[in-house]
Amino acid sequence: MVIKKNIFLTLIGLGIVFIVVLYPAILSLFLVSDKSEIASVSSPSSIEIVLRTLIWSIVVGIVATAIGWPVGIRLVSLKRNTQRALLAMFVMTLIIPAYAIFYVWWQAWPSGTWLHAIIVEYGYLGVASKMCLAIALIAWSWPIPALISSMVARSDNSLSILNQLDNTSIFRKGVLRIQKDIKIISVSILIVAAITASNTTCFDLAQVVTIGNELRSVI
Repeated sequence: MVIKKNIFLTLIGLGIVFIVVLYPAILSLFLVSDKSEIASVSSPSSIEIVLRTLIWSIVVGIVATAIGWPVGIRLVSLKRNTQRALLAMFVMTLIIPAYAIFYVWWQAWPSGTWLHAIIVEYGYLGVASKMCLAIALIAWSWPIPALISSMVARSDNSLSILNQLDNTSIFRKGVLRIQKDIKIISVSILIVAAITASNTTCFDLAQVVTIGNELRSVI
């Protein structure tokens, strides 16, 4: 009975999300696509935009979580003063806009330098901008899973105690941690992916068309 009730509530929640968020977003996206097809033949299709947004968001979410999660787990084992300092640093990182990090990486090879000349000569300007975009998004978002994992590890340190008693190898510790935290890790990936998908400024600077860019043009 409880399982059926949970399934029913889950279906209601998914239905609300679809009606309130997904349906208007998809409808607006296709309307924008129809208008852009009239204005320009080379404009990307709606499916291409959706897939590009999903790929970017999920990849950034996975990489950021892979970096931040073990950092947060390790953070709990440090001294309290060190923990506070690092937590403050993580929060300060999130305060800095992601587009500012992108701009810094973009200016690492400004126009007129030998590196910029090589990139332009071999036609890698688009690849370089996307690399800067990926680095900026990951560098900005990895503290989010780090903060989540530190809270999880602080609330339940039973696995760490068992690993110390059993003298578990580093690889085995990682496997056990993933098995134990897989649900929260998945949530962390989804959170980072959602934030990444809504980061239209960075995608604009890198000239990557996403759902957020198209929806903003409707508004």
